[in-house]
Amino acid sequence: MDDLLPLLIFVVARAKIQHLGAEIHLIRDLMDPSNQGGMLDFLLTALESCYEHIQKIRLHLKEKSHSC
Repeated sequence: MDDLLPLLIFVVARAKIQHLGAEIHLIRDLMDPSNQGGMLDFLLTALESCYEHIQKIRLHLKEKSHSC
């Protein structure tokens, strides 16, 4: 995952999905409980990690631009 996550962050950021957080929550809510702990859960968790990382970067950049 250490090698995959930076690439996934790049792809997700470039995709510019408007409401990615809401989409992730919807997928998580509708996901079949039998998939918990499986490959689909792993992939969704990776997507959530990317989303959170991108949000932190955006917040950091926004704070930085306001302090100038």
